[in-house]
Amino acid sequence: EVIAVNPSLLLGPGDHRNSSTEDIRLFLERKIPFCPAGGIAFVDARDAAASLILAMEKGKGGERYLVNAANMTVQAFFGRLERISGVKAPPFRLPRTNATIAGVGASLIGKAAKLLSMTPPLDKISAEMAQFFWYCDTTKAETELGWTCRDPNETLADTVEDLEARGIVWPRPSTRGASSN
Repeated sequence: EVIAVNPSLLLGPGDHRNSSTEDIRLFLERKIPFCPAGGIAFVDARDAAASLILAMEKGKGGERYLVNAANMTVQAFFGRLERISGVKAPPFRLPRTNATIAGVGASLIGKAAKLLSMTPPLDKISAEMAQFFWYCDTTKAETELGWTCRDPNETLADTVEDLEARGIVWPRPSTRGASSN
């Protein structure tokens, strides 16, 4: 029997493909001009790995277990990254709208940016996805597997530290932990 473990967005140190941590890199490099209206869910990759072991030991065949450390709006997520990194969050918050409208808006902004020889700030798919709340409930993994996760702030701090240590983003020792800049 198959046991499925479904983690939310994987963060934490060691993302050598820079796939899951790309938005954090863009945030740290101040390349995100505005705050989307949706919500994000994330879990530390180390905790997700531990959930796989627990699922093999205690999981029930045919069951699916969601693993997630935090559900929060993108605005709250950026606020935490600001407090941890010292990099200011984007000052502009986009209104909640229909995903199709958000996608069309991103496409139009992208075309205008290309005409001005600029890099588009957001692609159509990301704009559409940012309108949704990607929240999930881990009660089943906690109760049936005994799974727990670390504090989400630890995950974010470790992710920022790892990106800086590997030279993916430049360290900002003068602003580390500050909320101004």
